[in-house]
Amino acid sequence: MTLIVDEVMLRASVCNLLDELAAAGIDIRCLKSRGRRIMHLKSVVVDDHIVWTGSGNWSRNAFECNVEDRLRIESRQLTSQYAKHLEALRQQAEPYTPLSRLISRMPAKTPRTDTNREVILPAGTWFTGLPPVGPRKDFESPFCPPRLPSVTVTGWVEYVSDGEYEEALLRLIRSARQSIAACMFEMPRRRGKGHLNRVVTALKRAARRGVYVYLVLHMPVSEDDDLSRDHSEWAEELRREGVDVRLGVPVAPIHAKMVVVDACKVLVGSHNWSDGAISGNRVHESSVLVVLPQQDFRLVKYILDMETVSDMRERRYWEDEIRLLRRLRLMTSAQRREVLKKFAGTGLK
Repeated sequence: MTLIVDEVMLRASVCNLLDELAAAGIDIRCLKSRGRRIMHLKSVVVDDHIVWTGSGNWSRNAFECNVEDRLRIESRQLTSQYAKHLEALRQQAEPYTPLSRLISRMPAKTPRTDTNREVILPAGTWFTGLPPVGPRKDFESPFCPPRLPSVTVTGWVEYVSDGEYEEALLRLIRSARQSIAACMFEMPRRRGKGHLNRVVTALKRAARRGVYVYLVLHMPVSEDDDLSRDHSEWAEELRREGVDVRLGVPVAPIHAKMVVVDACKVLVGSHNWSDGAISGNRVHESSVLVVLPQQDFRLVKYILDMETVSDMRERRYWEDEIRLLRRLRLMTSAQRREVLKKFAGTGLK
């Protein structure tokens, strides 16, 4: 058995676990960071016919708290592709040296010395209007988000490598005729060399030709996180263009990266919408394209059911709601119930 980890896993809180795995005979390899190039994929190849993949890390938050996507695929051909990809990463990685071994190599102390393409409608004219939004009436639901059910489907599956992700995504968006539903953990405002620009332009053009575009963006717990500002600015820009952007509540992290087109085509995996991930130039990722023989609206409902900010009419409204949710998050359940009871019927304004 071989385990490939990123260099960030060498922090002290993980090293003890890695030492135990190494002692059990697992071949651990560490892929060192090169600039901003990191290993972000989460994939497991079992024997020669099963692949587990998706957005979830192996952490308590991923297993118990976060909104994640996970896939179990049975396909010898796809497993072979994943295995080749992982083997290429393994060859780039260095063997992991347990801490105990490193310590034993330390020299003894010595005395210190001094020497040492589409038809486009006019802007503001849409085939479909955005669903209504308004002030939040239920302030308890964000703190008890529903468990999103798993969905089992049968379809055609294709592995999407880093260098193929951008064209696969653009092809999906440009081919949409009814709807696009997507959720994304990270969509930085910094557009770099234009890879994210092309995706944003394709989404706007899809909305202008009458496709309903629904995009959920993660909202961090901390207002100091750059994504808090970036995702609010994307919401403001894209909603003006007819894209129904919803911001996730800052108490239930949305770490999934999923795009559902016309309820029958799904692009899912670990790719965020950042220039580095979309281009495939800086970040190692892993995604798959699933095409179903017929529409399955459970896939769209999966994204629509994610807990999001209610009042998306104007930036000042969603910012107020997010600010309040962040304050409520700092309270105990009893304190929160007391505050909500005190302001019941006032709209909490």
